[in-house]
Amino acid sequence: MLAAVRRVQDRCAVPDVFALTRALVAFQTVSAIADNPERARMGAFLAEWAREHGLVFRSFGADDAWEIELPGRTSERRVRWLVHGDVVPVNDPPALVAAEAVPEGWHFPPFSATEATMETASALPSLYGRGTEDDKGPLAAILVSLASLASAGLVPDGALVVAIGLAEEDDWEGMRRYAAESPPSTHTISVDAEFPVVLAQSGFVAWGLEVPPPPPVTRRARARAAPRDAEVVSMSGGLFLTQIPDRAELVLAPRPPLDAAALEARVRAALDVELASRDAADTPVAHDGFGGEVARERREGREVVVLRALGVSTHASQPERGRNANELLAAVAARLSLLEGAATRMLAIVHAYFERDARASALGLAHEDALMGPLVAAPTVLRLAESGARLEVNMRRPAGRTVEAFRADLDAALARVRARFGDDVHAIDDVFVSDVHSVQAGVLSTTLTSIYAELVGLPAEALPPRSIRGGTYARLFPGAVDFGPGLPDRAYTGHGADEHLTDEAARLVSIAALETARLLAFPR
Repeated sequence: MLAAVRRVQDRCAVPDVFALTRALVAFQTVSAIADNPERARMGAFLAEWAREHGLVFRSFGADDAWEIELPGRTSERRVRWLVHGDVVPVNDPPALVAAEAVPEGWHFPPFSATEATMETASALPSLYGRGTEDDKGPLAAILVSLASLASAGLVPDGALVVAIGLAEEDDWEGMRRYAAESPPSTHTISVDAEFPVVLAQSGFVAWGLEVPPPPPVTRRARARAAPRDAEVVSMSGGLFLTQIPDRAELVLAPRPPLDAAALEARVRAALDVELASRDAADTPVAHDGFGGEVARERREGREVVVLRALGVSTHASQPERGRNANELLAAVAARLSLLEGAATRMLAIVHAYFERDARASALGLAHEDALMGPLVAAPTVLRLAESGARLEVNMRRPAGRTVEAFRADLDAALARVRARFGDDVHAIDDVFVSDVHSVQAGVLSTTLTSIYAELVGLPAEALPPRSIRGGTYARLFPGAVDFGPGLPDRAYTGHGADEHLTDEAARLVSIAALETARLLAFPR
């Protein structure tokens, strides 16, 4: 009977997975939106869906973790899959949007999942929408497989459970409580990373810098200062910490004797020169490259010049896969004559310490591990306010330094910046450094490797366990490993614009779930 279920899933998995994913994506479960009603709506949908398909739905804690279970012959929990039902924002500040809205950088409405094939993305049939890859598509794929087992009347030796966290993109508190209070399972698998088996995760770092506004300048001192072409009116780049930004903006006001038309020409020339230098120097990747726009606009009663730096968004754990618009903005600004202030100083810091330096070598932080690879750092959020300029930096650090030692490294990095840009530069208050995570290979990892090897037609010995730079719920469960949905030869699209789940990944996750259940939860 299991073989028959597998044959049916081979034919029907992708349409069924896409259909359920499309329904889940319609719920805008952005965890950064306080008191978001979409979470309860999705919970009610999943509870009804589970009931209709012979599965059991449960809510835990303050309705901030859910379970969907296929009961077994015994009370033992044989396999538990970990996923999350929340998603990252598509706008700033995070807010619900119209179902048909298409934010900047997207080709499709992020909450009306669209099936398409785009040559600039995976070039495979895919479902586009926020959460399709991270992590509603994987959730749908596992649920479709459990429902197929229930429909066939198959009862595992021990329960098969899907645990769904609802704040993975935020504070993890609901899943932490669930991990501490829920019954244990024999095997636990997170489906929020990549294939094949992942046994290690880099440490997560949230760091950043702030530059205060300059003190008031007397009219006489301003008259004596070196002439500048423009002053910064506003600056913004990036939506949130864990996304490489694809857009950043600098609004400039011309300073006499320059007018807006002349300033526009100078900014456009600086952008063209910078883009040409990148075309010559950058290592090609499978994405569109950098771009930019320059325009004159009227804002608050005066004519200004707006520079928009354009890049390619991706997950911050893979900065080499994207194009960081904040870095381009800073590079163009370095070619302009701008009045000194908090924004110009911060842009100079970005240019000096992050430009083409994803390993943070200029900050003195570079190190690497044989399995986890190098540290990576990305300046992901730029803001200018009355209190000054703020830069948020996401890093993923490998083994080799304790948390305490790395915090000392960050202090030393701050000292480097201050020595060059002034003692009033300081670190953000909410610096966070997590430890690295790793587990030993065992029966679970061996079984999952054999499943993936069979599905992709490769020998198991050619698929050694891997490490990722991201952090998943696997950290919360002893012995848990990561397994999918990302494919090793393709860029991960979660957190980016045009996030999508390929039909290939949907099939792999669904069939792998069936095979995992067959090998670990049914009698041989």
